Amino acid sequence: MDVLLQGNYDPEQPTTLIIDNSSGKKPASIAELKKVFTARVVTDAAVTARYPNADIIVVLGNNAKPDPTKTSTSQVTPSPTNK
Repeated sequence: MDVLLQGNYDPEQPTTLIIDNSSGKKPASIAELKKVFTARVVTDAAVTARYPNADIIVVLGNNAKPDPTKTSTSQVTPSPTNK
């Protein structure tokens, strides 16, 4: 999958949405994204009009925020060759 654009949506979006602009032509991709993001699939004419070339739009909701108790806080020290 190629990311064509990223931007901001509604900061109060509670759940992740997958907007299917493909008219059902990408069922395997939609199914995989639905599984990965635990999201629901919708159509949205307003969003489709803004991004007509996108087959699929993923809107990350607040449920996609990382759990700080499960996020590693370790830091990586760069090697001397990576200056």
